[in-house]
Amino acid sequence: MRRVRAAITLPRVILGAIVVGASLLSLYWAFLVPIFQAPDEPSHLDYALSIYDTHGLLNLRDRPTEPTYFAFAHPTTNYLVRKTGFLDVLFESSVGMSRDYGTRAYYADLDRNAPPTGSAPTKNPFIVSLYPFGYYALVAIWLAALSPLHLSLVGMFFAARILSVVLLAMTLFLTYAVARELKLKPALALTLTAVIGSLPLTSFVSSYIQPDNLGFTLVTLSIYLSLRARRAMFAGWWVGGLGLALGTLLVTKYQFYICILIPILAMLVSERLFAPKRWGGQVLMPAALVALIAPSIVFGAIQAWVLASDRPAVGAVSTNGTQFTISSAAFFQNLHGGPVPFFWYLVADLREAFYYFYIGPSAHSFWGVFGWLDAPISIHSPQVSDLVQAVEVALTILILVLMLVRMENVVGRLIALARRGRRRWALRIAFGNPFLNSYLLFSVFMFGLWVLTNATFGPQGRNWLPYLLPAFSVGVIYAPKVLTHKRSRAAFSGAIVAALVAYCLVGGYYAIKTIKQRYYTQALAVTSVNLAGQQRLTSGSAVGIDKIDGVGWPDVGQGTTVTIAGWAIDAAHQSLGTAVVVVVDGNLDFPGVYGFARQDVVDKYHVEAYRNSGFSVTFSTSGLADGPHKASVELVSSAGGGYYELLPVDFTVSG
Repeated sequence: MRRVRAAITLPRVILGAIVVGASLLSLYWAFLVPIFQAPDEPSHLDYALSIYDTHGLLNLRDRPTEPTYFAFAHPTTNYLVRKTGFLDVLFESSVGMSRDYGTRAYYADLDRNAPPTGSAPTKNPFIVSLYPFGYYALVAIWLAALSPLHLSLVGMFFAARILSVVLLAMTLFLTYAVARELKLKPALALTLTAVIGSLPLTSFVSSYIQPDNLGFTLVTLSIYLSLRARRAMFAGWWVGGLGLALGTLLVTKYQFYICILIPILAMLVSERLFAPKRWGGQVLMPAALVALIAPSIVFGAIQAWVLASDRPAVGAVSTNGTQFTISSAAFFQNLHGGPVPFFWYLVADLREAFYYFYIGPSAHSFWGVFGWLDAPISIHSPQVSDLVQAVEVALTILILVLMLVRMENVVGRLIALARRGRRRWALRIAFGNPFLNSYLLFSVFMFGLWVLTNATFGPQGRNWLPYLLPAFSVGVIYAPKVLTHKRSRAAFSGAIVAALVAYCLVGGYYAIKTIKQRYYTQALAVTSVNLAGQQRLTSGSAVGIDKIDGVGWPDVGQGTTVTIAGWAIDAAHQSLGTAVVVVVDGNLDFPGVYGFARQDVVDKYHVEAYRNSGFSVTFSTSGLADGPHKASVELVSSAGGGYYELLPVDFTVSG
């Protein structure tokens, strides 16, 4: 009896250790990755804070919407973008964070100068019309629940990140439960759960403010509830819980909802057709249908209420002044051009999609590209990194080929089974694993979206986060079944498992090193300076401006990013200054990057000390009122305590 209890308890203990370890790793990442240096995080926080301070859901009718992706509605978002030097570091792989980033003094300074909280935004965040409200409402509820702690701005930001860690812990418990429902042995289920929890992709995504985390949890929860409902002969409360999970998923990620709903409904229908009497007539009965569909109808109606508006559509996604518009114009143009041109259009786009997803950027970001896709993982050396990447691609393609062969075999057998009069059995087998079917459907969806938009959207590896379990199961369980010898199958599966475990260990170590190298050890870094109390110096400096870049400058729109680059010296002391800052309207300071090599300045003044006098400062017009404004480049003197106003320029903002 004791041995039986020990056998039951041991997997639970190991599972608990896996979840705690993965959560602690993710928590470490939450503080390691700098504020906003993760894809789309400013926009996600902007939406969540806007709901939090509005004390309710936003809609597109009550207020205008920010026109571009980098125009933020909430003052806190604009403040953090400005003070952290976000725009100076973004996509600049040679520029790191401020030297004192992460210290107690740095965070205290952020809190001390933070804008007052509690005021409802006057505009909607840009992404209100692009993303459903579910995740952002959850973050707002989470922050409201923590309000008795009287968190500071920094505390609220990291609390929002910690919610992602909590969601990861829940997801990992569910992942193991799903694996066991799919009849995986405990050892393999635990191993795959550990791999998923410690994968660098998981650690990165689960450490920042991102709705994919809630999508990950809800997809796994929906699959678990559907499998438990099937095992419990579709008892009402299991179906009701499944319906609630699906409804919440609908207002979290549309694409995941569709790709989960269809396989689950297919499973329910096949079970009903297979043995209606066995299930007591429960499957697809009116009460079960209401419990399953009603939450989706209710949540979908709320999302429709959010989106209903007669206001004009928002503008294109903008990144550092570059506009990105997802368009299907090329697809329909080729469609109307006749069957032959359309066929070759499809062939070309599918070939590009295959490269992108399995060899190119999407595959790379799945295995480890961090930051705003500007920090690829570096394992030991460029040569070793290239070798690891080549092995990843080779194994991925090999598994894909084996899986396609396996699918052809299975489909052939199911057709043969149906021809022998056992159609219900064939349907039940075909739709018996909704997680695998959902993964395959999602992959088809992503290829189809690529073709439809002619590659004008940028899928990333994190898009497959909710499907890590079926994706890895393909390589470990399903694809090896093509091999005819039992030992060959076991050896292949074991090799894939070993490779995944090894990558989590080695890749996890080097992923952290990559983040540290990218943001904390660069020769160039954002300058951190407070001009308050410093004396304004009227002479003794020199400056040269190479460019002022900004769409439409000096007449710019809301959310436009403007870069001023050039050189500056403290001529009075024949030295460099200590920092360069752009000040807008005399009170908004945007830190810059100072220290770029400038041989031309050395040649001009014949002073070697001026070599690293180049600077670049990027600031945003987000949050500025419509009308005229003034920006000035200011150089802090070499001795500190004073600054030179180098270049006052006028510009105009229009919303």
